[in-house]
Amino acid sequence: MFWRPGSRNRTFKKRMSSLNKESLLDSLISISLLLFLFLYPLVLHPLVYASALGLVSRDSIKTLDFFYEPRAWFLFWSCSILLIIWSLRFFKMGTWGHRDRGMDLFLLFLILTALASTLFSLEPLTIFGAERRREGFLTLLSYFSLFLLTQDFLSEGKWRRLALSVILTSGFLVALYSILQAASIEILPRDFIRADWVGSFSTIGNPIFLGSYLLLLIPLPLYFFQDSSRWKKMLLLSLSLFFTAALVLTGSRGAWIGLAAMLLFFLFTGKKQKLLLAAFSVLMILLVCLLFTVNLRGINLWERLKASFNFDPQNTFMNRLYIWSRALPSILRYPVFGWGPDSFGIAFPQFSYQESLMLFNNGYAYVDKAHNDLIQVAVTLGIAGLLAYLAFLVRLFSLIYPGRHSDSLSIYTLPALFGYLVSLELSFSVVSVAPLFWALAGISVGGLKYHAQTA
Repeated sequence: MFWRPGSRNRTFKKRMSSLNKESLLDSLISISLLLFLFLYPLVLHPLVYASALGLVSRDSIKTLDFFYEPRAWFLFWSCSILLIIWSLRFFKMGTWGHRDRGMDLFLLFLILTALASTLFSLEPLTIFGAERRREGFLTLLSYFSLFLLTQDFLSEGKWRRLALSVILTSGFLVALYSILQAASIEILPRDFIRADWVGSFSTIGNPIFLGSYLLLLIPLPLYFFQDSSRWKKMLLLSLSLFFTAALVLTGSRGAWIGLAAMLLFFLFTGKKQKLLLAAFSVLMILLVCLLFTVNLRGINLWERLKASFNFDPQNTFMNRLYIWSRALPSILRYPVFGWGPDSFGIAFPQFSYQESLMLFNNGYAYVDKAHNDLIQVAVTLGIAGLLAYLAFLVRLFSLIYPGRHSDSLSIYTLPALFGYLVSLELSFSVVSVAPLFWALAGISVGGLKYHAQTA
C-alpha cells in the first residue's frame, strides 16, 4: 500500500471532527440531565404556580392531581428525548462507553420481567400506571433509562459535582417549603385532598414521600467537605442538618426508621471519616431530640412516636400488617410475572365496609399500594420481577461498597440509598421521589468507571 500525501492529515481531521461531535452530544446530554435533576422535584401542574402568582384563580384548576401525573409525563418525555440523542451519539460514534456487564445483565433482566408482566397483564393501566400513582411500565422504563444516562454522562468529576450541587439546590427549596408548611406558612394552593392535611408535604405531595426524598439528600453535603474552607464546612454541615430537621418534622415514622438505618450504615461503612461522622451523628441526635420537644401545627412528634407502639387496629403499623397478610395470596395467583406494573389496587382483595371502618375509620378506603416495597414488587411483577430487583440491588451495593474502590462518593450515597430502601418497607416507591434514587445510583456506578479509567 502506497502512502499518499495528505492522507494522514485528513485522517487526523476526521478523528478530531468525530471527537468534537461526541463532546458536543455528551455535553448536551449532561446539561439536559442537570436541568432535569434541578426541575424535577419542583414540577407541579402549571396552573398551581400560575394560581400562586395570581394569574389564574384557584377554582380554575380542575385537575385532581397536582403532583404525580405532571411529573410522570415530564419524566417520560425527558428520558425519551435524551435516549434519542444518546442513540444518535451511538450511531455516530459506535460506542456506549465502558459498562459493568453484571449490572447491565441484571438491569436487562429487570426490564424484561417488567415488560413480560405488562404484556401478560389484561389491564391497560399497567402501561402508564394507576390514576394518581402513574408507576406503570413507561415510568419504570424511564427510571431504568435515567440510571443508564446518569451513569454514562454524570460520572466525570466536574459533571458529578455539578449534579450533586443541582440536587442539593432544588432539595433545599423543597425542604425550606416543607418547614414553612410546618410553621403554618403556605405558598402554593392546595387541592381538595390535601386541604386539611397537617403534616408537611412540600412539592412532593405527601409527608411520607417527602421523608423518603429527604433521606436521599441528608448525607450528600458531606461529600464536599474535602478541600473546603472552614466556613464552607460549617455551611455544608448546616445544610445536612437542615434536611434532617425537615425530615423529622414530616412526622413520617417510616422516614425516621430510614434515618436511623442510614446513620448506622453511615457509621459502619465510613470508617475513614471517623471524626466527621462522629460530629455529624452527635449533632443529628441532639437536633432530633430537640425537635421532639416542639409542637408545630398541632403535631406532637413524641406522641406520634409513642402511638407506634399502640396495638389498636387503627394504628398505622397494624394497618400495614393487615394489608401485607391479605396481599400475600395475590402473589400465588400470578406467581411468575405478577399482575402487571402498578396494578396492586386490582390484585388486592379490598376490605369490606366494616373492615375498612375498623382499620381506617373510613368505610370506603381503597388500598392501591402494599406499603412494603418487596411485597409490592412481588404482587405486580411476580417472583421473577422480585428476583431481578433484588439481584440488581445486591449487585449495586456490592459494586459501590466503600473499601472496594478509591471513589469517595459512595461513602455518602450508599447510606442514603440504604436508608431510602429501608423506609420503602413501610411505604412504597412513588414517581415524585424514585427518579432521584435511580439517578444517585447511576452517578455512583458511573463514578467507579471514571476512577478506573483515570487511575
